Amino acid sequence: MHAILDQLEPRILLTDVSGTISSNVVWDNTAEPYNITGVVSIQEGGTLTIAPGVTVTGNSSINRIDVNGDGTLNATGATFAAGIFVNWGTVDLQSNTFQGSVELVQGSTVSLTNNTFDASAVITVGPTL
Repeated sequence: MHAILDQLEPRILLTDVSGTISSNVVWDNTAEPYNITGVVSIQEGGTLTIAPGVTVTGNSSINRIDVNGDGTLNATGATFAAGIFVNWGTVDLQSNTFQGSVELVQGSTVSLTNNTFDASAVITVGPTL
């Protein structure tokens, strides 16, 4: 019986997320990693705060976080394997690791401090960093 148990591999349980955020939402390490299964859209009046140590994944280019209008994304010390698209929103990203793209559209308010971009890119359309 021990031989069978020794062969089992541990499985990581993912918290699947998608949909619209229009209020204050926190992703913390009690339910991580967060797996984006579509688009997470942060709308006017919505704020998504991602706590230190949290991992955000996505399995395709359409799985991303969109920050729209007066929506806000705050993240410090997180790891992103999913993309972020900022369209007129506000983003404060400090000491994160990115393995997906960050796309910024003109009119966005963005603060990028001490981030690591590993096999990823920051793409800007309009604003300068």
